[in-house]
Amino acid sequence: MYLTLNGMRRFSANTESIKYAYIPYVHPILEYACPVWVPSALRTVYLCQEFESVQKRAILIILVRHDIPYEKALEVLGLPSLQNRYEILIMSFGKFLLSKSQHRDII
Repeated sequence: MYLTLNGMRRFSANTESIKYAYIPYVHPILEYACPVWVPSALRTVYLCQEFESVQKRAILIILVRHDIPYEKALEVLGLPSLQNRYEILIMSFGKFLLSKSQHRDII
């Protein structure tokens, strides 16, 4: 991932182009099956921090600025933190399970 984003940066791709490459190709990998693993990861915190560090590194490449705080960089790019995104995905998955009678016994 970093090689691809760095490669785009070296070939003078603008910030928006790199952002729009990051969102469809990297975000799905970081979010894959999160309703299953995040509840246990929240207890250990380590795994969530590791995934968040991937996004932090990608944002540094996208913005080419190392002096901007992570939260501000997320705001500039219009991205949620992965922690917030995971919470949204877990709630969405829970609502889906509750909406289907055959899945209610899972909860």
